[in-house]
Amino acid sequence: MPLELELCPGRWVGGQHPCFIIAEIGQNHQGDLDVAKRMIRMAKECGADCAKFQKSELEYKFNRKALERPYTSKHSWGKTYGEHKRHLEFSHAQYKELQKYAEEVGIFFTASGMDELLVWLALNLTFHPQLGKSVVAKVKIPEGSILTLDMLTVKVGEPKGYPPEDIFSLVGKKVLVTVEEDDTIMEELIENHGKKIRS
Repeated sequence: MPLELELCPGRWVGGQHPCFIIAEIGQNHQGDLDVAKRMIRMAKECGADCAKFQKSELEYKFNRKALERPYTSKHSWGKTYGEHKRHLEFSHAQYKELQKYAEEVGIFFTASGMDELLVWLALNLTFHPQLGKSVVAKVKIPEGSILTLDMLTVKVGEPKGYPPEDIFSLVGKKVLVTVEEDDTIMEELIENHGKKIRS
């Protein structure tokens, strides 16, 4: 018996089912949300089953010097590589808007997470929002410590705390009590959790 698989809700592949066609949009939208929507609609009109984008968390994927490197290509969208890449990246809210638009058009939507953190965020955004992924302590964090990115990671957190997309806003903030490894980062644990700490 030929192998059959329900790849997306109601869409089977294998056996006598048609091929599943993915339109790779990537970052060809050039940072323009309206262009991205037109490309989603065009993918649908051309018979594709799914519109696919790419997403990176730049501060997680690149170090500061890499992002500050001058970028003088004629195709650059900024003076530095960081400015260029930031121009091409949609926010999480914009990705949710694109996902909603794809649903209205009638095409499946996905995005490749181009780094480890985005794999977690993509799952939280697209597939399993009910899982309650949160920022958690990657290591034991002593009371009074100033948070750095290498102290934090994203997991299914119980209780639910800061959402994954807030992980970068926590960098530079002080913890009021010792946080054990693997514990959820909660608002009450962070000094002035509504604003970034100044050194």
